[in-house]
Amino acid sequence: MKNATLMLVGVVVLGACSRGGAGVGAGGSTSFSFNVAAGQTFVLVIDEVGYTNLSPGQAHQFFELVTARYEHGSILLTSNTSFSAWGSLLGDEVLATALLDRLLHHAEVIPINGRSYRMKDRRQTSEMSARLNSYS
Repeated sequence: MKNATLMLVGVVVLGACSRGGAGVGAGGSTSFSFNVAAGQTFVLVIDEVGYTNLSPGQAHQFFELVTARYEHGSILLTSNTSFSAWGSLLGDEVLATALLDRLLHHAEVIPINGRSYRMKDRRQTSEMSARLNSYS
């Protein structure tokens, strides 16, 4: 399993969020519009950055999203991709450097090492099957 990184940017405050706008993610995922004005703050959660490479248009939209949130709202981001590989992920080393500069400026980076939580039930089932097979 790859190592994962949890990045906390700013202070986490939950608040308003509305559906709308064009999808930014791969595979037609839904996007959310938000107001970064005072009193409308919330945490923006971006999960599994690096799961797929972004097209140039998606990379640019991701940069614009982070730029709009920079010093105006919180971002919680997870990734199993090292920062040094973000140039490949975005298809542009300069864009990746500028994006990471904004993300990491006020960030708390928490590296998470170990087994996947999602796989715990599967491991338990596999271990049980192995034990049962050893008795036959």
